Amino acid sequence: MDDIQWMLPVNEGTRHKEPVIYQNAKYHCFVTNEDKRPGIQRNGKSLCGKHLQAMDYYETIESGQMLMFPAVACRACLDRWKRKFHIGH
Repeated sequence: MDDIQWMLPVNEGTRHKEPVIYQNAKYHCFVTNEDKRPGIQRNGKSLCGKHLQAMDYYETIESGQMLMFPAVACRACLDRWKRKFHIGH
């Protein structure tokens, strides 16, 4: 079963020594169907295809909040999430 998490994308560029979340970042829907065995890092890919990041280390937001506040979400991720999981139809 797919594991879905709405997260801000974390940029780990060479300019910064620590991970950075940009001020104007939007929430992206990260999905993984990997198992949850202890000690295995799970990486999720955003539905828009622009981001890949570890899903176990960063704070998430509830999916229901994306429906209440769609302006904070990546538009492509939101549209694909609604279609894939039959939300709002």
